[in-house]
Amino acid sequence: MEEIIRLENVSKKYKGKSKSIFEKPKEFIAVNDVSFSINKGEIFGLVGESGSGKTTLGHLIIGLKSMSQGKIYFKGRDISTFTREEEKKWRKQVQIIFQNPYSALDPKRKIGWSIEEILMIHKIGDKASRRKMAEEILYEVEIDPSLMDQYPEDLSGGQRQRVSIASALIVNPEFVIIDEGVSALDVSVQSAILNLIRKLQEKRQFTCLFISHDLNVIEYLCDRVGVMYKGEMVEIFNAGEFFESEHHEYTQKLFSTLL
Repeated sequence: MEEIIRLENVSKKYKGKSKSIFEKPKEFIAVNDVSFSINKGEIFGLVGESGSGKTTLGHLIIGLKSMSQGKIYFKGRDISTFTREEEKKWRKQVQIIFQNPYSALDPKRKIGWSIEEILMIHKIGDKASRRKMAEEILYEVEIDPSLMDQYPEDLSGGQRQRVSIASALIVNPEFVIIDEGVSALDVSVQSAILNLIRKLQEKRQFTCLFISHDLNVIEYLCDRVGVMYKGEMVEIFNAGEFFESEHHEYTQKLFSTLL
């Protein structure tokens, strides 16, 4: 299979605070020597408890945080070697959908503006064509385009998350990170959003890293699963084959709720 993302020995370390001026600051390792790849067209689930390093890892991949060591490759290219123009293209090809759809949208801006802003940033289209593209992507995420003139506070949580999805997909990215994309939503809304993500992924053929602590969500949506524990990737397996082989002790404990 063709790799779209590959991590080699990626780590992220933070310096803690010293208790006194005579004490050397302790080092906190959020991500420790992680190596794995994500294949083109798959939904790769990253699961682990709070503090396991899964969100930090997602932020390292997209460049929201800098690595302490290691390399990240996109379609075989080390992203640290990109020229300025290549980095601009990379920023368009890789998008992220955050956990809280309300905080991800500017409360002082109308929905239409928030979506069209992504196109303006990447210098796509003119005013009329951007409006048309925004209407089309809203249809695609099953939102009435009439809501373009509404503010985020006027929408439900599910609608806001659909708008966040639309904002990420409007530039046709090749790789999308979804960080706890349904955890802030009511259970009744979660399944609809998960079905929408799968539908859009199959239609648009983007590759996805889906970060979650919810094992039921991971099992339902993902093709492969990576398990994070104390900053390390302890194992990777096919989502539908959990019960067919032995697993790391932590993975067994984590997935025992599904037994």
